[in-house]
Amino acid sequence: MPSDFYRLYLSDTDRKHPICDDPEDLLEAVDCKANSLNGLVILDCFWQLEEPIKFLAQLEKALAPDASAIFIEPLLSPMSYAIAKLKHPNNLNIKAKPYKNSGKINFATSSLIFDRIENRIQFMKEFPNLTFDCRERINLFTGWVDNDSPLLDNLFKLDQLLMPFLGNFAASHMKVILRKKA
Repeated sequence: MPSDFYRLYLSDTDRKHPICDDPEDLLEAVDCKANSLNGLVILDCFWQLEEPIKFLAQLEKALAPDASAIFIEPLLSPMSYAIAKLKHPNNLNIKAKPYKNSGKINFATSSLIFDRIENRIQFMKEFPNLTFDCRERINLFTGWVDNDSPLLDNLFKLDQLLMPFLGNFAASHMKVILRKKA
């Protein structure tokens, strides 16, 4: 089950959405008939997919009209890139072309698809029925700490305080809401 930390960011969402925090659960969630999925919450596992574009195509098909998918995923800002390079040296390729499936897991996938303007434009062409309802940087330090750390509550408060000033430089995660057009 997802941690309480992530639930803090999902307080405005419908609790009926399946919550996926494992890549296999994610693939299973979109393996359903067309227009039948009322929503999906994706926690830190989209980047772990070997074929993220294939997943997005399945998501576009599976979501019911006006339904949404909420992603809480890693974001590569200048500071978080330095940390990610230490934590994921073998799974980090910021030069990857996300629309040319390499079949490799890439920690940069979420940032490449959802944060880089040229790839968001490509996204709109590839998935015309999905729209960005929200793209928001959501934390600075808490994304790098274990969920059972005694520091988590204090770091969360510090994140909220500093985010307006340091978000573009140091954010480590983002919240993306994709909605299927009605």
